[in-house]
Amino acid sequence: MNLDSVPRQLTEVKEQLARGEEENEALRNCKLELTAEVERLSATVCSMNQEVGERGGVLTGQADQRCQELESQLSETRVQLRQCQDTVAEGQALLQAELDSLRIKLSVATKECAVHFAVQQRESLAAVCRLPKT
Repeated sequence: MNLDSVPRQLTEVKEQLARGEEENEALRNCKLELTAEVERLSATVCSMNQEVGERGGVLTGQADQRCQELESQLSETRVQLRQCQDTVAEGQALLQAELDSLRIKLSVATKECAVHFAVQQRESLAAVCRLPKT
């Protein structure tokens, strides 16, 4: 590994992490929106079912159709929410793997820098020790 490329690689790593964090935040927001939609639709369906119960089980064709539409929409929203949750989990796993990999690379680069620095110090000390006495 070229020591001159370490700052550039570190910058790239930081940029990758920032992009990953932005994607993760967007997925989190999507999850929140879908969860709110599921709750709203569930409340509407429950409310409609309660109204039907209060009316003695008589449901007009139009109300029945609307209830079925809402239940279908609720089901689709739940599927989207599950997909979003799966995507968030996959994204987090990928980010964690990338972070682990980058930590290893940083550790290796840091050790290489330390070795390089130690070698330079020894060479400088050896050069000083070889100077003729005046």
